[in-house]
Amino acid sequence: MANPTPNTAAAPDLGSQGGEDSYEMVRQACAMAIQDAVAYLRNTELIANAVIGVASQRLLANVDEGNAAAAITAATSSVTAAAEALATISAAATKTLDQFPHT
Repeated sequence: MANPTPNTAAAPDLGSQGGEDSYEMVRQACAMAIQDAVAYLRNTELIANAVIGVASQRLLANVDEGNAAAAITAATSSVTAAAEALATISAAATKTLDQFPHT
């Protein structure tokens, strides 16, 4: 049976270099997460622009207006969602870095 008493031992002292190295790795991971979110937004915008272009052409040609309008709405919503994801990831990365101990 597992010991239900929590481990209260102090974390090992990594020294200033170890702590700074850890912080640097976390900083890089946060930067990569933000870069990935930016790439996702950029790719979503490219696809949405193509969808909007085709749908606009269909609207102007009076062909399948209902689906064309729905496609424009969906494309716009996808860009909005990607931008919100970028904001959420950026805020989480900032909070992570602010709360991560470093020397």
